[in-house]
Amino acid sequence: MRKICLIVSMIALAACSGTAASGALEELEAARQRWSAAGLDDYRFTFQDDCGECLPSSRLPREVVVRDGEASAPGQPTVDSLFDAVEKALADGSSVDVAYHPVLGYPEYIWIDREARVRDGGTHWLIHELAGP
Repeated sequence: MRKICLIVSMIALAACSGTAASGALEELEAARQRWSAAGLDDYRFTFQDDCGECLPSSRLPREVVVRDGEASAPGQPTVDSLFDAVEKALADGSSVDVAYHPVLGYPEYIWIDREARVRDGGTHWLIHELAGP
């Protein structure tokens, strides 16, 4: 009887995980649609990589400037690249938590935990003060 309960519990957990991932993908797509509708190819925002394992200087907020959909400095993210990172993490089965701007759709907060370790830090990005040109 315990084996049956264990199997049923595992199936239920897998179904819930699939539903959660499906819901996260739907939320991502809706956010992308809001972002696309905003039509911003030129914008700026404050980006913070709040990596727990990074040097303190790497965690400082920095301004990102985007012109014609491309970041003005190498290695800087764009809103589209942030969407892509969330989509890839979901596809890889990582634990993902994202808060999207209610009107413009861009991610304001992204937490990606690729490994279920206590001290791995994960990826924690904060996006503030997005504005047009």
